[in-house]
Parts: sequence; structure tokens; C-alpha cells
Amino acid sequence: MTADRHHPRLRPRAGLTLVEAVLSMLVLAVLSTAALAAISQSRRARHAVDEQSMGESLARSLMSEITALPYMEASSTTIGVDAGESQGSRSTLDDVDDYNLFEESPCIMPDGKAIDGTDNWRRSVVVSWVTTTANTTATGSDTGVKRIWVIVRHNNVAVARLTALRAKAWDDTLAAGGL
Repeated sequence: MTADRHHPRLRPRAGLTLVEAVLSMLVLAVLSTAALAAISQSRRARHAVDEQSMGESLARSLMSEITALPYMEASSTTIGVDAGESQGSRSTLDDVDDYNLFEESPCIMPDGKAIDGTDNWRRSVVVSWVTTTANTTATGSDTGVKRIWVIVRHNNVAVARLTALRAKAWDDTLAAGGL
């Protein structure tokens, strides 16, 4: 007996079954979910890098401003603002330790203008004398070396920290005409 090509059970299928359509949609849904998750993770990582970069830039600019100042005023024996100085006006801060316990939000340029986009940012500074043998150990008296910490927070989360040391000997070298 020969096969009849026109017989309904022997004809090749012409379309998808319902099961095949559902499986195709399921595979497409899983792939779409994975792609969206990858895009979301990529955006979060990019945002974190941008946030860290902004924090480091804000920390560096403030640290540069502070370390450019003299170690200490001749008449001063304490860390902090002296008579006639106010952390509310950075133009009166004239030596490194005047910035001790300095805090600002939003971030401000030295000329008093706000830095755009820093409404949820906060910069703070701590200045302390440190021992000359272990620059990580704070001390209560002048050792000739000060440690400056600048911390930058975004939405109350620390995103950048910088530490610098400032030595009185540097001022003495410059005053003597060295370098």
C-alpha cells in the first residue's frame, strides 16, 4: 500500500502548537528578565563609580585648600579657630588647624559659592597633632606634625576619605629660603 500524501494524518504540520507557543514565551520572558537585571546592575555600578569619583574630587579640592595654608599661626598654641576667625567664613581660616571640626553641606567653593549638585553631600575635617614615630597616633600636644582627615559623605554614607600630614618643618624650610 502506498502512502497518500493528501491524507490528513500524513501531512507535515503547518504551525506551532499551543505548548510550543507557551514554551517560546517562557524562554523569552526568562531572557528578558535576565537582560533587565544586567542593565539594572550596570546602572547601579555606574552610579556608584560616579558617586565615588565626585566624593574623591570634593575631598581633594578641600584637602588642597587646607594643605596650602601654614602649619600654625605664631601666636596659637591650640588646634582650632583663633580669635577673630570663624568656620562660617572660610576667608578667615588662615592656617591648617583652623579647619579642625569644619563641616559643610552643601559643599562650598572657597569664594563662598555653592558647588552645583552637592545638596546631599557633606564634607568634614578633623585635624590633630600626631606622634612623629607613628603618624596614626593622635597626641594632645604639638609635635610638629598634624594629620588632616577629610571625609565626604553622600546621603550620610562616607564615599571618600583623604588623609594628609602637614609638618611645621615644611614652613620652616620655606621661610629659610629652602626649596
